[in-house]
Amino acid sequence: MKKQLLLSIFFLGCTFFSFSQEKKDFLKNQTIFGFKAGLNQSYLNTSSDNDYSGLELYGGFFAETSLSNTLSFQYELLYSYTDDISFLEIPLLLKYHLNDKWSIMSGPKLDVVANKTIENALYEPLSVSLEIGTQYNISKRFFIEGRYGYGLSKEVLIDSNSNSYSRNTLRLGVGYKF
Repeated sequence: MKKQLLLSIFFLGCTFFSFSQEKKDFLKNQTIFGFKAGLNQSYLNTSSDNDYSGLELYGGFFAETSLSNTLSFQYELLYSYTDDISFLEIPLLLKYHLNDKWSIMSGPKLDVVANKTIENALYEPLSVSLEIGTQYNISKRFFIEGRYGYGLSKEVLIDSNSNSYSRNTLRLGVGYKF
């Protein structure tokens, strides 16, 4: 009888310890890494009437550091393209976890022009966008996300008539956490 009681207490203690350890792992300063890819609907708004809209791919890597049980900081390095212009993007996002499945995020994104393929165009090497989005965790490793990016600055001056682009993006993607 004493053996059964001691064995029960031991297993109960191990169970409580393992659950408390699991919760402790999600606390502050834990960093996870992963990659993501998806479709990028870009809207190049010009100062003239020659706007552009196109559907392209994007992809890259991310790291997410938890700040608390509900907040984390996500930084990314992405490659995307719009028409003849390629971009390296660096989003810096604050993420709020609504529950285990859903989170919302927002923050600035730096856009760096990676190539210069339009003839006679002047490029701003660096521009800034504001991103807002949501993420749904399908499982512990896989997720889907949707985002909208609003271009705050002009990126490319096309001609001497001051026709320039600001870039807005609508994204839908999938990702994997290591």
